[in-house]
Amino acid sequence: MRSTMLWLAACAAAASDPCGCLAGSSCCRDTPDPSSQYVCCVEAATFCAAKDDKYPARCCPRWTVACSVGTVGCCDPAHVYNMPATLPAPVPRAAPTVEGSGGTTVYALVVSGIFSAGLHAMSVDPATGRVLAKRAVTGAAAAWYRGYDGESTRLFEFDPASKAFYMVDGGALLAIDAATGASTSTPVAGVPAAFPTGLAYDPDAAALVASFFDAKTSSYVFYKIPVPPQGGSAAAERVGAVDRGDSELASTQYYAGYMTRSYGLKSHRLGFQQVTLAHDPGLSVVDMAGRNATWVKVFGGLWSLDRVATGWLSLSATTGAGFTLEHWSGDDAQQATVANFTGCFPPTAMGIGTLGYVGTAVHGGTFAAFVMQQTKTKAGQVDSWAIASYDAATQAAAVRKLSPEFLLSDGVSLSGFGASD
Repeated sequence: MRSTMLWLAACAAAASDPCGCLAGSSCCRDTPDPSSQYVCCVEAATFCAAKDDKYPARCCPRWTVACSVGTVGCCDPAHVYNMPATLPAPVPRAAPTVEGSGGTTVYALVVSGIFSAGLHAMSVDPATGRVLAKRAVTGAAAAWYRGYDGESTRLFEFDPASKAFYMVDGGALLAIDAATGASTSTPVAGVPAAFPTGLAYDPDAAALVASFFDAKTSSYVFYKIPVPPQGGSAAAERVGAVDRGDSELASTQYYAGYMTRSYGLKSHRLGFQQVTLAHDPGLSVVDMAGRNATWVKVFGGLWSLDRVATGWLSLSATTGAGFTLEHWSGDDAQQATVANFTGCFPPTAMGIGTLGYVGTAVHGGTFAAFVMQQTKTKAGQVDSWAIASYDAATQAAAVRKLSPEFLLSDGVSLSGFGASD
């Protein structure tokens, strides 16, 4: 997010060749004309998206696609990343009971402040907002992140059993201990040595699932990687492949490799069928073995997807007032508002608008989300990280700023979120 603000500022002025990009970055120009506007894209984290009718040439995160909507013209097919929270909220109905009990700790992985880029692992009590621990990530993941030059990352996946965050990149499995920040890198046999299209932790398979796009067959190939790795090595099992189809308009499987969640080795993607235009919201469920696929149209404004015994819980964006928590089962008529989280909002970038991820998790009867609130300082109103939580036992909902306060300047973007005992 930090360098996204920098490249937007850079696009305001023309430049001449050479671009002067640092090692590990490449020049992204509006046109071949050497005097055209340009930006330097960090190759480990971004790609150059061509200038279009709405946006200049820009550096989009590698796990997104260039699009014609949102605040920066880079859209994540599986997670809300740059869409303003201005979609209408669904009509409230009676709240159902979500089964479970308390005793939950939430874990967040964040890109640290503007002046000292790095990853930090945090443990938070969702019932109070109290930060139990915050530690710098050390080891292999810290070295990996240095190549990002302060950029935001895709969301690491969280395994509640091992209490660790996971990422696959370049044929290696990165693991970060959520409590200590210590990390390791383990070679993974059987997967391409590339950056995956999609990544999700599957609680039913007790494994990480990674997808890679095969251009020769125009299909997404899915691999299952057991976690945590044992004995210093990891082996992936090929689950299957899913044809992409000809276009996002013609095929609901066009973005099947981009996963919001994975359950039972089925790719679940909550988003738009036409990602580039933000048209036709729905839930795609695709069997990774390629046997079947479904597409269910859903009401607009859903920001997250978490499974519960009776369906799904999703944050829904309201018209600037905050979020609601919706319980639904794939049918608009069966939705119900469980909780209202007022006064909170998604991450923003100065002068840009909404930019970044909101993290959500369900564990032990607690729903929790990593969101933003405004806090008053001597310098005026500033954005501060907060926990929105819903307790199934008491049906109580609250939004609590982290204590001690953790401002947006302390943690510029979210890199992972999860919950465990």
